[in-house]
Amino acid sequence: MSKVNVWWPMYPADFTIDTAYLTNEEVGAYVKLLNAAWRQDGSISSDQKQLARLVGVSPQKWKKMSGSLQSFFTENGGKWRSDWLSAELAKAKSNSEKKSQNAKKRWQDRSEMGMQMHSKSNANASDESMQMQCPSPSPSPISSRIEGASHKDTQIDFDEIAVGSLGGVA
Repeated sequence: MSKVNVWWPMYPADFTIDTAYLTNEEVGAYVKLLNAAWRQDGSISSDQKQLARLVGVSPQKWKKMSGSLQSFFTENGGKWRSDWLSAELAKAKSNSEKKSQNAKKRWQDRSEMGMQMHSKSNANASDESMQMQCPSPSPSPISSRIEGASHKDTQIDFDEIAVGSLGGVA
């Protein structure tokens, strides 16, 4: 399965409403907590020293701000888990798995179809059909376009060709 934890969905209107009572510092800390939880399958350690380090504040500062941030998480078995984030992660994993299965099926179908077409087209290959499918090179060599010219003994004035005999403009 591909890594689905490299991004998480953000709903700006919901986020703004949910975090309206937080300070800017607390909003930043909350985003860091969500990022860490997303990368760690939806949960983070509830160890207060680790949480302070995770959001980049001193243990004293964390003690003051942790109450308002803990309300976004449920604590169980030494972990903080966001129910919303866990549900989004489950959806992302499910979508990723479905897309992976669909891609494998498409490639398998194309592979099987390609083998069938390949075997049919090779069965009918012949020198005559190849000559019909592969005409002589185009454009034709320039010497054959000048009447009566032989490519061995003709000197070509390209300026005259560009202006005059072929009707082009220099």
